[in-house]
Amino acid sequence: MKKDVLELFITTADAGSFEQASQQLFLSPPALMKQINNLERETKLKLFYRTNKGIVLTSSGKIFYNSLSKIIKDYQDAVQLARDTEKVQSETLRLGISLINPYKDVADKFHYRTRFYNETYITVVPLECNYKAFADQFTNMGQEVDAIPYFLGNQDLDLICQSYCLARVPFRIAVPSKHRLFSKTRLTYADLENETILTINGNLNTYYHEVQQAISEHAPTASFSPVTFIDFAVFDDALRNNRLLLVGDYLKGVHPSFRFLPMEWNFNLPYGLYFSQAPSKLLSDLLEIFAEIGKTGKIEETEIIEF
Repeated sequence: MKKDVLELFITTADAGSFEQASQQLFLSPPALMKQINNLERETKLKLFYRTNKGIVLTSSGKIFYNSLSKIIKDYQDAVQLARDTEKVQSETLRLGISLINPYKDVADKFHYRTRFYNETYITVVPLECNYKAFADQFTNMGQEVDAIPYFLGNQDLDLICQSYCLARVPFRIAVPSKHRLFSKTRLTYADLENETILTINGNLNTYYHEVQQAISEHAPTASFSPVTFIDFAVFDDALRNNRLLLVGDYLKGVHPSFRFLPMEWNFNLPYGLYFSQAPSKLLSDLLEIFAEIGKTGKIEETEIIEF
């Protein structure tokens, strides 16, 4: 699901008709309707009622619109922040952020407003939400970005980058809107019997492996479909095939057609910064300040937060 198609949906909903929206988007009405039809087919949602007077959002369309508007606004704010801070002639720490590796309110939770914050600027560099672009940034860490917030314990990334834990976030089960478990508020192991769960390959991450082992022990008929990277394509695959998705709480709210439910477990995923093997002095200074205020970077000493 491409960001351009989602913005096209927002414009169409705001316009109230395909004719007016097509003029704003410089598309022909048939081309616009084809895009909307494809979006409805892909999400398996009826987003609009078509009438002689125009189009009206369905109840599902309103939920999709409200959630999506917030996501797109957050993305646009991140882009604008990056552009604004580029104009500032000062030292900057460049954080690589996308919709699938958000930073949200971690800065406030971890007291970035220290003396360091008065001496520098932390800027946001928007990253593409696909595996190749994301992996390239880690391989070339330090060229376009200085650090990337992401969940830790990735064996491949640990070979090429250093990491610093800022928090632990609870594991969650993301449940698609048409799934039998969607109405629940909390899941048990028994709920997972006979379910297929999309998840990061446990052979690549110790923390995912630990959760998968527990599920296999308590829900032996559950099965796993491993992936190397969780992006919108994985969410869409889970939605199309009505499968569950094992993720960290930091992704809560990323996709409007999923509920992120707690389980009867106490497993957490470390979340922090990945950075170059030879970090800049600026980043090294920041990590020293973290240590001064008691944020050691040791996973077992970080607090558990929910995004």
